[in-house]
Amino acid sequence: MTRAQLAGLAFFAAVVGAGVDRVVAGYSSRASTASLGFEVRDVKWDRTEGGSYVTHNGSARIVGTGAAATGRYWVLVELIRSQRVNPADKPDTLWGTVITSQGSGVISGQDQAYGCNWSKTIKPPQCAREFQELVARWQVVGWVKLAEPASDTGPLH
Repeated sequence: MTRAQLAGLAFFAAVVGAGVDRVVAGYSSRASTASLGFEVRDVKWDRTEGGSYVTHNGSARIVGTGAAATGRYWVLVELIRSQRVNPADKPDTLWGTVITSQGSGVISGQDQAYGCNWSKTIKPPQCAREFQELVARWQVVGWVKLAEPASDTGPLH
C-alpha cells in the first residue's frame, strides 16, 4: 500500500469515526455543533484556450464557520468538473484535502476540455465539437479536527 493510499484510508477512517461519534453523542449536543462547518469562498478561474483545448485553473478558499473558524482541520473537498463532451454523462469528480489553520485554507484544481480539431481519428462523442463554458465547482464533503500542538512550557533538557 502506498503512502497516498494509506493517508487516504486514514482520512476516510477518521471521517467515518467522527460521523459515528456525532451520532452517538445524541441530540443534546446538536445545537452546539450545528454552527460548525466549512464553506467554499473566493473562487477564481483563469481560462487558457489553445487550438484544441480549453483549460480553467482555479483556486478557492475553504473557510470554517462557527466553531471551525479557529483551530486546525483536515478538510476533504470534492472538485466536480464539467460535463465536457456528452451532457448525459456524469461529470468527473476529483478529491482533494486542505488543512485549514485559524479557519481558512486554499485549494486549487483544474477543469479542461479537448476539441475534435486536434485529431484526425478521434470523432464525437469522444471530443467536443465546440467548447462550452466550463462549470467546475468545489464542494466540502467532510472534515476532521486536528489536535493542537502541545505547548512547550516545560524546562529544556
